[in-house]
Amino acid sequence: MNHGHEIITEKKVIYLRRCFWSPVVLSCFFAFSVPQIFGQENSWQSLAGEASAMSRKVSPDKIDYNLEVGPVLLKLNAGLVNGYSSNIGLTSSGGAGSAYSTPSLTCNLSWPITDLNTLTFGIQAGYSYYWQASQSASPGGFFLQPTSVLKGDFYVSNFKITPSDAFSLQQNPTQATELSGVSKLSLFQNNLGLLVTWDAGDFLITGGASVFTVKALNSSTNNYLDRNALSPSFSVQYNVSKTLAAGINGSAQFNRYQNPAQLIQTNGIYSVQGQNNSDLFQVGPFVNHQLSEYITVGFDLGYLWGTFDKFPEVNQGGYPSTFYLDFNWSHALNQHLKYSITAGRIEQPSVSNGITFFTQWTFGLSPSWNVIDNLSLSTPLSALIGEQSGSNGQKIQNYTGSVNLGYQIMEKLSSTMGFTYLIKDSNQPNQSYSQWNATLGFTYDF
Repeated sequence: MNHGHEIITEKKVIYLRRCFWSPVVLSCFFAFSVPQIFGQENSWQSLAGEASAMSRKVSPDKIDYNLEVGPVLLKLNAGLVNGYSSNIGLTSSGGAGSAYSTPSLTCNLSWPITDLNTLTFGIQAGYSYYWQASQSASPGGFFLQPTSVLKGDFYVSNFKITPSDAFSLQQNPTQATELSGVSKLSLFQNNLGLLVTWDAGDFLITGGASVFTVKALNSSTNNYLDRNALSPSFSVQYNVSKTLAAGINGSAQFNRYQNPAQLIQTNGIYSVQGQNNSDLFQVGPFVNHQLSEYITVGFDLGYLWGTFDKFPEVNQGGYPSTFYLDFNWSHALNQHLKYSITAGRIEQPSVSNGITFFTQWTFGLSPSWNVIDNLSLSTPLSALIGEQSGSNGQKIQNYTGSVNLGYQIMEKLSSTMGFTYLIKDSNQPNQSYSQWNATLGFTYDF
């Protein structure tokens, strides 16, 4: 688990440290991670004092926008992605593929309410149409994808108050590593939060809470995922120096499903349908260090435990009692290459029917290359090793590799091209699959 996030992934505070991006551009901003809202403020600048107030002043000249509506500054662009996705049903036999088209419109909003307070928000809306498959049997459909959280920072003396909200509508089931043989997973997700940071000299003390909501739109098959989660959190950060901060943070998460798990008996054999209500807790230290002008490192390690509603007739696994880990290393090696290395361990509610928790290790390597002017190149690699709880749980290995190119054609017109290959290996029959995606896209800034 991570501090300074949610969530949602961006690195942080009620905004997700990690986002899990779909190769088809349909992203699940909050993915299926436990909504974490550790309030760690990853900044070593004091909130108090005249110098700090001057540095926070908002200048419209520094905001990127192309449309002005009264005091609101908007950045609008339109996009079109065409591509081909193999095995859209995520079946072990390979399944059918389909070409698709995804027109979209993106709006980033900045509203300087005062010299010190700005309200920001960004959203991408679009529709993905799969040409060789019906929309009910494909990952296509309408989607909403936040590009930034709706939030405002309000300063009162040595306090910063940050209300925020982020919502998404996804269709693509590749976001859920646990699922196989599923072509569509329509989920609306929302995270409403409030964070208060107190600058106490060398300490930043943060407390907050968020309400995370999941609603399945194809309710006939996925309504077992409908839930609300209340997550209070705290963080105490000590600024050792301008480049080194350390502290402790913690959170709780109370998951309540609208259709809680039920015990089903068929021919004398018991099984569980739905998800168990659960309570999760975690606490541990963190360190963030800017080793040099070019290298930053962050590290979280702590203890996670919890309880959930159990049925004694079936083996759903033991109560959570484990450690969480989050490691991030970013390095600008030279003018041509930047890269980041990530590793983590987390236990979170499962998205598989009848399974309570999913424990996973994640690893990532994300190089970004800058060799030719106006041409960007990234080659991210990731791996996930996970295990579901209970006697019927899967053991999963998931590997993804991508090549992404971006080129600025004209001042307002840019293009992207990408290829992603995904492999899922499961210890259960008919749960393994592979899929590749090829895309060509264009974006126009108004």
